[in-house]
Amino acid sequence: MVFISFVLKFPFVRFLKDEWDGKWRIISYEIPEVKRHLRDRLRREMEGWGLGPWHRSFWLTPHPVIENLRDLVLGKEEEQYVQAFTADHSFGDKTVLIKKVFKIDDLESQYKNLFKKWYEVLSTNLDNTEKFKKVIVEYVEVLKTDPGLPVNILGSAWIGFEGWRLFNEIKSLLYKPNNG
Repeated sequence: MVFISFVLKFPFVRFLKDEWDGKWRIISYEIPEVKRHLRDRLRREMEGWGLGPWHRSFWLTPHPVIENLRDLVLGKEEEQYVQAFTADHSFGDKTVLIKKVFKIDDLESQYKNLFKKWYEVLSTNLDNTEKFKKVIVEYVEVLKTDPGLPVNILGSAWIGFEGWRLFNEIKSLLYKPNNG
């Protein structure tokens, strides 16, 4: 299904089954304004890596993306402007950091609204295929902003994990692939 390959670009789905190694990846880039096209290209390429803005030029992710970054910039003009680090969290309130960097409260609200929209869609008289299409469209909007943080960071009760479970349940009820 085209949807599955499309959704794989979202960090929540890409990193869902990975166990977190406890390391943070910090990516910094200071690309001059006159080279804005390079900065924009770099940002576009890094979408789907689950990065959150720690500060203006420092981005944080728990996902193992350093090799991807190296492959992306190696031998290109952007390389001279990019720094990458792998680090442990030494001290400070990790919960505060995660809420700030990844806007967890906003994301939780998005999931709650998503569940309301799904309920509305499922309550309509549309056929199952149309319902499923609408469910997917709504889910994709949330997945665009979900950094796919691991269970070790958010806990198993995180609403995003419940959303994934519900989505799969809805899919099993509404989506029947053609067997021919």
